[in-house]
Amino acid sequence: MKKDAAICEILTILLFLILPLTAHAGDDYGVFYFATEPGGANLYVDGDQYGTTPDDPEKRHSVELAPGQYRIEAKLPGNQSGDDHAWYGRRDLRVWGGEQVKITLPLRRLGSPVGSYKDHEGHVTSVAFSPDGKRVLSASGERVRSHSSDETIKFWTLATGETIHTLTDHGGPVLSVAFGPDGRLALSGSSDNTLRLWDLEAGRSIRTFAGHDDDVRSVAFTPDGKHALSGSDDKTIRLWDLETGSATRVFYGHNERVRSVAVSPDGKHALSGSWDFTVKLWDLDTGEIIRTLTGHKYQVHAVAFSPDAKRALSGSSDKTVKLWDLESGESLQTLSGHDDWVRAVTFCPDGERAVSGSDDNTLILWDLADGEPIRRYTGHDGWVLSVDISPDGKRALSGSRDNSARLWLLGMP
Repeated sequence: MKKDAAICEILTILLFLILPLTAHAGDDYGVFYFATEPGGANLYVDGDQYGTTPDDPEKRHSVELAPGQYRIEAKLPGNQSGDDHAWYGRRDLRVWGGEQVKITLPLRRLGSPVGSYKDHEGHVTSVAFSPDGKRVLSASGERVRSHSSDETIKFWTLATGETIHTLTDHGGPVLSVAFGPDGRLALSGSSDNTLRLWDLEAGRSIRTFAGHDDDVRSVAFTPDGKHALSGSDDKTIRLWDLETGSATRVFYGHNERVRSVAVSPDGKHALSGSWDFTVKLWDLDTGEIIRTLTGHKYQVHAVAFSPDAKRALSGSSDKTVKLWDLESGESLQTLSGHDDWVRAVTFCPDGERAVSGSDDNTLILWDLADGEPIRRYTGHDGWVLSVDISPDGKRALSGSRDNSARLWLLGMP
């Protein structure tokens, strides 16, 4: 009996040793032969480097992968590309055992658009990422050639470009859009002098806010989602109760059109930019002006708070972007690089970089530490009217007078 038990124990041990080997032996690897255009790129599989593709695109770099799902990335840094521009490509790959596949991964130069949305028939005046970065709002205004007007808001999926809803209740060009904090509601401002609140899932307007006497140029939610802020060509700013639809406060102080407003991340302050060449910092609770920032030589078209609410950006017809210290009111940097009016500015989530859009048809990614451009983005055939940054800080979205919205990579992922 003892001898039989010992034999059974040995057989059991052997079985446990053999089974994994047998399972692995039938688990054939896939062999992939990678090339990139341009060549010489670092190849990554799920974030781990797997060598470098040959400079000659006719030659290939082989990689063995077990069956499964992988993300393949190729990165060519600017200091290796020969033209000082970084290049990047990505592909999701399903691997089956025993297959042998040749793959050429085309790389896209950073600074070129990676996607575009062209469902609007008029200028794309405003764009916004949803809080989860998966969906987009874009608004449209006047179309110059025919003098007709699109007057719509498109709500669409970023990954596919598929339009979910077209929102059409405004009676004039739509000039500004914004997502609510939970991504379910949206605000819009129009040349029909009104704001509208939208239920995005239903695709319908649920409230109209009337009170401005001229175009509503800019709209923003407060962080708690209970109020809206609007800036108008009637030279005023209004704070609205979203539940009742009434204006709870009117802000007076600018003596020219208000073209941009923003609410601080803590909900305590507001910024406004005006054609009177100034930026104003407001106390939202009292409606009082805390500080007026002066230094631009011409009209201010865009303003933005930094993520920590300690600094601000402004863009102007003087072709510059200014970085401001909100505590002192001093200009920290003047960012020069655009060749025409700057109509859009926004901070990246890290607070260390910013993006601007201009009538020179380009976007610029800036290093705020030294005020120098990191990269210029070209591809639009008209003025860049609006920019937004994805919540993860990896992509930018722009709206242009060429009737398109375009997607850009901000840096090497």
